[in-house]
Amino acid sequence: MILLREYQGKLLLLIKDTIACYDHKSDTYEEFNIPQLQPNLENRLVSSVCSSKHDDFLAVSLSNKQLIIFDKKFNVLTNTLSKRVVSKIRFTPDNDLLVADKTGDVFVYKGNNIEPKLLLGHLSMLLDIEVTDCGKYVITSDRDEKIRVSCYPNSYNIVSFCLGHREFVTNISVCGKVLVSASGDGTIRLWNYLTGEELAVANCNEYITDKSIIGNFSKEMSAESVDVDALPITDMQVYAKQDLIYVGVTVLGINGVQMYFVDVSNAVLSVKYLQTVVVSSPLLTYYLREQLIILTTNELAVLDVCSDKCNPLNSDISRLFKHCKHLLINYENLSNSFVSTLYKRKYDNVQDYLEKKKIRLENKS
Repeated sequence: MILLREYQGKLLLLIKDTIACYDHKSDTYEEFNIPQLQPNLENRLVSSVCSSKHDDFLAVSLSNKQLIIFDKKFNVLTNTLSKRVVSKIRFTPDNDLLVADKTGDVFVYKGNNIEPKLLLGHLSMLLDIEVTDCGKYVITSDRDEKIRVSCYPNSYNIVSFCLGHREFVTNISVCGKVLVSASGDGTIRLWNYLTGEELAVANCNEYITDKSIIGNFSKEMSAESVDVDALPITDMQVYAKQDLIYVGVTVLGINGVQMYFVDVSNAVLSVKYLQTVVVSSPLLTYYLREQLIILTTNELAVLDVCSDKCNPLNSDISRLFKHCKHLLINYENLSNSFVSTLYKRKYDNVQDYLEKKKIRLENKS
């Protein structure tokens, strides 16, 4: 997985076990190798990253269960192994680190204490976790189409469930009093997370012009005993500015970023399609804030999102590509194949049972 994030006004590119840090104002570039914990730990690929509220700390998780916390100068404060493979990590406003894992549990790391405490659990793989700005609620999404809103730190008090997605919920993001979610069912949904009420929905598959991509994916998954009628959303990023929420999503099989916006000042919310930013070379990752930054195998493009169209910008940020190009050589993007594994397979055990029963009866006779 490749991740683009902003930290202390600088742009971070996280790839494999390397953090590339670029300050576009001074055109300075540094690379930091994520330290190993044990020499024999393999699969050192970045799986998630988050920063604390005031950028005092940066936390990074790897696919080998390694969990590292850095300070502002990228000095290692904590380097440990999580109990299980990590899905997502998030800081609370009080700098507690929440770790959601693929078995469905969330653990909390407080301060420099490397011994985590179990916070809450799902019966399914967790895919994302968010903490509200007030720090009172933790929101989790899982493979079983559920979004749960729990109190923090007393997470045994469940506030609500946001139910409506028909497939796994890949991403969630809190914008004030509104929760935005994206799913394998190809939809974006907005919620009042305190009540669980669905406020708006948009089907991203409606804005795919080549419908054969949906059909081909449906046939491919049908061969694996999965009924699919929509392309899943593989990633979602959200940026809120005053009363506007901008949403960028990537859809499996579509080489670009779909952009949407929501005006939350309206009494009735609706998700409005802005455009699809199509790229000519394979898309590796993207980052959405005041600008949409798209990294492909050939360039790093910067676009203005706070307008009617995502217009290309002549930004100094694009110079990052010349510095990090060597990191992209022979990189294999496996994130799309992971999304395909999240569908639940259907197995017909009845026919097998009947055949074995028939054999047993024949042997008796």
